[in-house]
Amino acid sequence: MDEDLLPARMVNEFVYCPRLFYLEWVQGRFADNDDTRLGQEVHRRVDTQKAAAPLPEEGELRIARSVTLSSHRHRSRHQVSSQLMGHRFVES
Repeated sequence: MDEDLLPARMVNEFVYCPRLFYLEWVQGRFADNDDTRLGQEVHRRVDTQKAAAPLPEEGELRIARSVTLSSHRHRSRHQVSSQLMGHRFVES
């Protein structure tokens, strides 16, 4: 079901260049370079899903490497990672 949601970065691609959005999202064309390969390596640990966050009645979320936000209403999803933020998401 979440596979049908548009990644938020694709909204950015469309605003930046509609043609680039079409090539990457619709046609699936993308050329890796040194920066994207490095990014894939850096995100490998963060992007590995361990488990869903607990519901409020199940306990507190103490540490998360990433948080995925999605909206079926807006048909979009976004993953915020601690790698990008430069710190861990920690509940005090």
